[in-house]
Amino acid sequence: MGDRVEMTNINKAKLPVKTKIAVWWILAVGLIGTIVAVSIFLTWCTDMPDSQFASTCFLPGLAILAAGILYLLPSILLIKRKSWAWTFTISELVIELALFIVFYTSPLFSCLHCRSPHYEYTPILIVYFVPLILLIIDRKKYFEMVHKRELD
Repeated sequence: MGDRVEMTNINKAKLPVKTKIAVWWILAVGLIGTIVAVSIFLTWCTDMPDSQFASTCFLPGLAILAAGILYLLPSILLIKRKSWAWTFTISELVIELALFIVFYTSPLFSCLHCRSPHYEYTPILIVYFVPLILLIIDRKKYFEMVHKRELD
């Protein structure tokens, strides 16, 4: 019995610290985004007439819901220690960051620029940059851990 417990502890390699912080960061942001989207649907969308529903409530709420769910997926894969999860997570973070920058700097969305100044977008950029930088810094340790786990 004691040998079996030791074998499972050896096979369960721990995530590197920076990767663990990034995973929990991504998981928390994904859950918050999903909760915000659901609350938008349940509170604001129920009070609107049908003509305003799609443009005012449904599409932004759906975008937030999709981003929240897509933000949850990489954290789950990293927790499961998949070898390709790191590359998938970095790719998704870079794509979401690029879409955010294009969306808020494009002249097509100039109505967003008149409503709020650019410094209000800084927290949103931090949401993307922190896990991205932590994962890039801890890349070598993550792949060593995954490689050791695959050998065992």
